Amino acid sequence: MPGAGAPPRLARSDGHDATLTPDAPPRRPGPDTARDARSPGASTATRAHPASRTRAGWDMGPTALTFYRAARRLRELGLPLLPGLVSAVGDRLLHSHVDIDARLHASVGLGYGGVGVVVAPGVEVGEGSFLAQNVSVEPRLGEARAPRLGRNVFVGAGAQIIGPVTVGDGAVIGAGALVTSDVAPLAVVAGMPARELPQRRPPPAR
Repeated sequence: MPGAGAPPRLARSDGHDATLTPDAPPRRPGPDTARDARSPGASTATRAHPASRTRAGWDMGPTALTFYRAARRLRELGLPLLPGLVSAVGDRLLHSHVDIDARLHASVGLGYGGVGVVVAPGVEVGEGSFLAQNVSVEPRLGEARAPRLGRNVFVGAGAQIIGPVTVGDGAVIGAGALVTSDVAPLAVVAGMPARELPQRRPPPAR
């Protein structure tokens, strides 16, 4: 029998006791949470909204988005030279480049502060989308048209999205994928070149 003041214990279905610790801090999202969102068994809804589950890098101080937004604000204020200087400092610190002429929704997230991320001029990234580290989103060499990413798109680490392609809402781009053609909404693609993967569907209700 537990002594006075001891934390209560709860019997579990596996025959072991679990100690209740009400003062324990809640678990913070981290890399394991991100892996859960990308796992093959995860539901489409979960994988379609990875940005709501993790924002790796938001606690690392200034990120590539910090410098991007500051540079855009300075340009809106009509200040000369400063926008380019701020953008260049961010590029140097994070070994990345989020161009001031790219259009990123305010809710977009970057993995690990945007380390190694390249987002070229003219690129559009929609609401709730997430780009992991070392992702490149840019037009083909010599072409002006840039990729467009819809809402709630997840792009895995090291993936490249090249050329005038459209990535539909809720799509998932696997780590290291090379995307050179359009991706349908809610599709999951992987490989070089990227191909759509079959998705498991729940059995019909009886």
